[in-house]
Amino acid sequence: MTVPQRSTEPTERPTASAPGAVTGPEDRTVGRDTGWSHQMLRNWLTERRNAGETPADIAADLVRSGWDADTSARVALRSLRSADRQTLTYATLCLCAGFAALGTASSGHLLLAGNPEPMTLTTMLTLALVATPIAITAALGARRAEQRSTFVMWSPARRGWFGALALCTGLVGIVRLLGYVFGAIATLTGAVDDDFSVVAALQVLVSLSVALPLFVVSFREWRRSNLVIAALSDDRQEAAGAASGG
Repeated sequence: MTVPQRSTEPTERPTASAPGAVTGPEDRTVGRDTGWSHQMLRNWLTERRNAGETPADIAADLVRSGWDADTSARVALRSLRSADRQTLTYATLCLCAGFAALGTASSGHLLLAGNPEPMTLTTMLTLALVATPIAITAALGARRAEQRSTFVMWSPARRGWFGALALCTGLVGIVRLLGYVFGAIATLTGAVDDDFSVVAALQVLVSLSVALPLFVVSFREWRRSNLVIAALSDDRQEAAGAASGG
């Protein structure tokens, strides 16, 4: 059987022969509002998937055909294979990256405080030294998998693990910053008798220097895997371009 080749002609995109505009949840309304049965929609998605179109391509096709961005993204994800074979890779990458960041930041805190707990410092240094190369190896493996297949980008495991890492690192950075700012203000206002500590400020800087870059990277990767957000962003950009052109 000849594999259909992806076409760049407008007739290959979802116009008259593809689902029309739909605004409600696709699971209930796609057959009623477009005249397409669920089987016809699945067949069309399979055809686009076999032709080499990614979920982002399919979502863009549907948006141009009149679908809203949310529904387009959810429907486009149906074109993915059901098996998610990269779960272990992304779990290892994000967990080890988080542990490496924890070990590095904690080691910095203890060293700045004069190493009051040598055993804890030893544990944190060991955690950082072991987790860092594992995270790097997993990142290289994930990058190779993404280069072999662009569909890995929309893996639920990829989206979930990077989202969890971004959430954890963001919370850690915010909590550390709020705690230090509160303590500094309490010292200046006389609410507490503690002296303003330069070491505490340096410890917060260590936390932020570790947590902030990791948050930025993980959030960016989560956003790349979030087809709904990507579709919404593209939809707004197209609308803005049309408005400025008009």
